Amino acid sequence: MKKFSFGLQSVLNLKEQEEALVQKELAKLQHKYNQVKTNLDRYKIKKQNCQQQLERNEVQEVELSSALRSRNYIKYLTEEIEELLLQLEYWEEKIEQCRVRLLDKVKEKKTLVKLKEQQYEEHAEEVLQEEQKINDELAINLFNHQGNKGSIY
Repeated sequence: MKKFSFGLQSVLNLKEQEEALVQKELAKLQHKYNQVKTNLDRYKIKKQNCQQQLERNEVQEVELSSALRSRNYIKYLTEEIEELLLQLEYWEEKIEQCRVRLLDKVKEKKTLVKLKEQQYEEHAEEVLQEEQKINDELAINLFNHQGNKGSIY
């Protein structure tokens, strides 16, 4: 019986490696996205807190320089938030592109895996037929051999 050998195994191995690389790239992109998202959330909280503090201070007497500093800081935070939102859009686009590439790699690999499974099933069927043929021949030979023993000649 010959052992099963998939002729495109090296190509399948390559596709698996490519898929793993794209998965790693996707993970890195998602990590960068999460970092930006965390920074964005932190800046939004800082801005909200500063605005609330400024509103509380406006009810009381507050120094003009302190109020100006707070307003400038809020303006700075607003600009940073806008920049972080742009960065989020950039990383979302990169992640989506990477997901599309990953999907393509998965499809390529899946096609090869299905082909390998089909070829393995065909191989298994051939092996089964060969074994059945050998068993049939053994049974015929055994029957013929037993039939000759009972004969006078």
